[in-house]
Amino acid sequence: MFQLYKQRNFSALINDTFSFFKTHGKNYLKSYFIISGSILLVISLVTFLLAKFFLGYTEGTISMIGKSMFVILGALAYFLFIVLSLVCYSVAVFYLKAIQEKDAPETKDVVALLKAKLGKIILFPIASLISFLPLTFLVFFITAFVMGLIFAALGLFGSILGFFVFAVMGSFMASWVLLSFYDNLTKDNGFFTSMGNGFTMVLNGFWKNVGATAIMGIIVFAVMFCVTALPGLIGTFTLLDQANPEMFDESISILSIIGTIFSVLLSFAITNLALIGQGMIYYSNEEEKGNNSLHSQIDLIGGESE
Repeated sequence: MFQLYKQRNFSALINDTFSFFKTHGKNYLKSYFIISGSILLVISLVTFLLAKFFLGYTEGTISMIGKSMFVILGALAYFLFIVLSLVCYSVAVFYLKAIQEKDAPETKDVVALLKAKLGKIILFPIASLISFLPLTFLVFFITAFVMGLIFAALGLFGSILGFFVFAVMGSFMASWVLLSFYDNLTKDNGFFTSMGNGFTMVLNGFWKNVGATAIMGIIVFAVMFCVTALPGLIGTFTLLDQANPEMFDESISILSIIGTIFSVLLSFAITNLALIGQGMIYYSNEEEKGNNSLHSQIDLIGGESE
């Protein structure tokens, strides 16, 4: 049985993330794709159409639908993309919550939790517009300014140090948002209470939390790049050798659709590694606060004695 509530150091945060997939991977991914499969296909289609529309728009296109309508449609499409993405991300949150009650949760258990918190999932990005979004811009503006000063003072070494600072702050913000998301959906807290709790959790063991977040981020990025970007580049250069322009355009369109669907499916699937990693941080903090592992063991012994 996977021990969810447990105080973890840096190596335990990494190891337990992979241990989770070793123990629960098959059951978790089955539930994930049953719940998120159709949503991911919609996201793939929306992503492809939006990219094609916005990258290929002209002044004539804008004048046909109107500038304000153009902006409104873009904003609504982006909001829909965020909400659908958060629904997919929430599967990790609810699965970890479900294994507190059942060692191998069924899909219906996760769906029941998701339905109960759907309103919070929709409200999370709205509330983030007046909280996390401006804070993120502020943090990265200050970080970029500091990086510029470091580079000006120290040259090449300064750029290396500046990149380190940027990575730390980026990982800090990512962990803060995700831990707040965990707290908001796992408990009955309001958004800003969860935001405060998320901030406290990141600071509690700052370097191990930020370090684990950065490592998972690097792994996710590396896998996504190797599996999606490189084959895409190879395919593009192969098509450039074709003599028929019409065949080239048709091939590019087909490859773009297939590539977009594949990239979205893979990116969301591999992102589960980072999401479960944040779950390890979240429940490690919960264990430090409430000694929940002892309570869980007592409940387990009580259940077995019955």
